[in-house]
Amino acid sequence: MTDIVGLHGMSMKANDWLVIPLDALMHTGNLGIDSGMGVETWELRFGQQVHHLDEVCRLIGYSIWEHAGINRPIRVRRTT
Repeated sequence: MTDIVGLHGMSMKANDWLVIPLDALMHTGNLGIDSGMGVETWELRFGQQVHHLDEVCRLIGYSIWEHAGINRPIRVRRTT
């Protein structure tokens, strides 16, 4: 995700909007992104974090990228 948000380093995020909702196993458990598996291995196994964030946007019906101040056009279904 560093190519989009411009961050480098461990456990850094550009904005509180840019988080993936993960259960404990996927966060810090054996399959966790913040465990021994690490980001690169996690993304190889489960997909890029940006694609998961795009899917969250589609599910909730608005762009969290927009709220984070990042221009990343994605299609979301607007709910009324």
